[in-house]
Amino acid sequence: MMNQKNKVLAVALAGLISSAIVSDSRASIVITIASPNSSSGLIVKSNLATLNTTGFVRIGKLTTATPDVTKNLPTFANYQYWNSIFVDVNSSAGGGGTSPSTWNFNSSGALTGSSTGINASTFPANTQMWVWAFNFGSLTSGSVGGIPTFTSTDFGPGKITEWAIMSADEWIAPADNLAKSLVINQVGSDTVSRLIAGTDLGANIAMIPEPSSMGLVFAAFATAVFKRKRSRI
Repeated sequence: MMNQKNKVLAVALAGLISSAIVSDSRASIVITIASPNSSSGLIVKSNLATLNTTGFVRIGKLTTATPDVTKNLPTFANYQYWNSIFVDVNSSAGGGGTSPSTWNFNSSGALTGSSTGINASTFPANTQMWVWAFNFGSLTSGSVGGIPTFTSTDFGPGKITEWAIMSADEWIAPADNLAKSLVINQVGSDTVSRLIAGTDLGANIAMIPEPSSMGLVFAAFATAVFKRKRSRI
């Protein structure tokens, strides 16, 4: 028979297990990205064309409050820098959320969908959320950690030549068991800009190209107002 001491230990252990189960069931959040319609809240190419079923977005947080914003052009060296400080909501190493197929650009160049089951201890309430968009590659939908890893051979014509890196005042992680929607046309409305790489077009955000293509971009904007905000965090 169980003596009194063992009964006390058993009750205490049961309480700890119950507490852990309750805590774990509450320790997740949902992050959604949304384009309000087919012409607003889009991330487009530097020449303003839509990303028609090419490219995808990574969503997560930065491990530093003061990133080096001079490393904003889409080169492999800069990719290595940003990749080292970017923690994805759908990473197997921390976020633990799902990888929705709709975080790949659709035929209209829009983004929709949610990553669920994100670890709230990695992304506690009020964490600043960031979007990193690429004009090449795709997520492996449905899986945790379905984020492509690029090498130097993935940069250049026909592959990664443009990207955008952005956040907004409203883009903060929610409390446990809640969801947060990141709307692209909220970027640029902040008092302090969090558009590190990209051009604010008002309703949409244009990617910036690799250094060798910059001249073509300036030509494309010859009749438009082209103003990139100098990013400050």
